[in-house]
Amino acid sequence: SFTFFRQRINGVRTNGFALSVSGSNNIEMLTCAGLTDDFENEGQLMAESVAAWLDQEWMPQEVHMRMGQCAKGVLIQLLTDKNKESVEVADVMMGISDTLHGRWSEYNDDAFVNAWDIGN
Repeated sequence: SFTFFRQRINGVRTNGFALSVSGSNNIEMLTCAGLTDDFENEGQLMAESVAAWLDQEWMPQEVHMRMGQCAKGVLIQLLTDKNKESVEVADVMMGISDTLHGRWSEYNDDAFVNAWDIGN
């Protein structure tokens, strides 16, 4: 069965992920199976969620939108390269962290967080 996780942060819907459970004690990895096939929209929802969370946590900053757009690009690339049912949430988290870390000089001057905070 699949459970879809959706919530709102400051009116922005966060992305949905599906947890596939088989048997009574066997839990499979959390995947992106619950996302729609509109990867552009799902990526935009991710970007808005990241920016909204950072704005709420710290203060509204333009850098939060740029970091969110980076997260969007990572999500879209992963979903495009693989079948969304096989993209694990851990892949998304690590992809966002690694990509932001590699480009951190673009964000470092204005950010109060680091790449790993955002990926997590």
